[in-house]
Amino acid sequence: MTVRAYKFTKPGGIGPFFKFRWPLPSDGRPGEWVEGGRAAPCRSGLHACRAGQLPYWIREELWAIELDGDIVESAGKLVASRGRLLEPVAAWSAGGAAAFASDCARQTAELAAGLPGDAPPELVRLIEGYASRVRTRADAP
Repeated sequence: MTVRAYKFTKPGGIGPFFKFRWPLPSDGRPGEWVEGGRAAPCRSGLHACRAGQLPYWIREELWAIELDGDIVESAGKLVASRGRLLEPVAAWSAGGAAAFASDCARQTAELAAGLPGDAPPELVRLIEGYASRVRTRADAP
C-alpha cells in the first residue's frame, strides 16, 4: 500500500542530513523510486512526514512524496523502505515559506512583548534576540 506524504529538502532535492540527491520529477512524471532499506526511524529507511508534522522539518523545498513497502509511523515522522518524489508543493515556493517565516517572527515578537514584568531579564533578552533573528531571516530574499 502506498502512502502520500511530504518531504523537505535543500535546493535541488538534496536530503538535509545525509545529502542524498533525490531523483527529481520531470515532464509531469514522478521521480524514480529510491530504495531506503529497512524502515527504522532515525536509523534507516526514507524519512517523510504528514501535514501536521511539517513544522518540525522545515527546509527550503517541500515535495509531495509517495512512500511504499514497509512503512513505520512514529510521533514525528513516517519512515518507509522505498519512496519517490511526486511534485514540488507549489504553495511553499510561491510565497508560503516567506509567509510562514513572517508569521513566526510576528508571534515570537508578541511572545517577547507579552512576558510578565517579573520575567528573568536573561529570558527576555533571549526571546527578543530570537525574535530579531527570525525577523531578519523572514525579511531575507
